[in-house]
Order: sequence, then C-alpha cells, then structure tokens
Amino acid sequence: MPPDPLENQDLQHLQSFVYLIPILGVLPALWTLYRQTGTREQRSTSRAALILAFVWSAGYLLAATAQSDSSPLSFLIMSSVLTSGYFVASLALMVRLWQRQPLNFLQSSRSKRKSFRRPR
Repeated sequence: MPPDPLENQDLQHLQSFVYLIPILGVLPALWTLYRQTGTREQRSTSRAALILAFVWSAGYLLAATAQSDSSPLSFLIMSSVLTSGYFVASLALMVRLWQRQPLNFLQSSRSKRKSFRRPR
C-alpha cells in the first residue's frame, strides 16, 4: 500500500519515540500491535519496545526469585543493572530512531544470512 501523502511523517516519527519511552511506552506499543494500526516502521518499533520491556521484566522477576537464596544486596545490584540496561537500550534505540536509522537489532537469522551472502 503506497504511503498516504496527507499523513504527517513527523507525527508518525514522534509516535515511534513514544513507543520507546521506558515502561510508559509499552502501553501504546501494545495497543498499536493489538489494533494492527500504524506504518510498518511503527509496528517494528512497537515490537522492539515490547521485546525490550519483556526481557527487562523477565530478568527482574528472575532476579527477585533468586533473591531468596542470596543477600538482598545482590538483588539490588542485579535489579539496578537490569533497569539501567533497559533505560540505556531504550535511549540507544531512540538515538537510532532520531538519526532515522533502522532498528535492526532484532533481525531474524534468515535476513542476516541474506545480507552476508557473497555475490556470485
């Protein structure tokens, strides 16, 4: 489907930034994927934001369950590392989006193999 010339590209770009806001951006990203709305780039950004949030929450839950066996200090250190990593990764994706570069850290192995294939 060709892009609509009446759509505001800057507004769509701003919506993609909202998806990458740590913790708060999960709801609009989930809504976009659930409703199957937005451009392909917005859906890709939504998927990246949701995967990043899922990895952070899964790591946080694993650290919380492992906390019962070890000291509370190790849980605090692990949770701060996970949370800081989540925020830094979100910020890095925002910078890539601001530079209008693709968010391709979630490429499938098939597409990576295609890009590294030698020409014949």
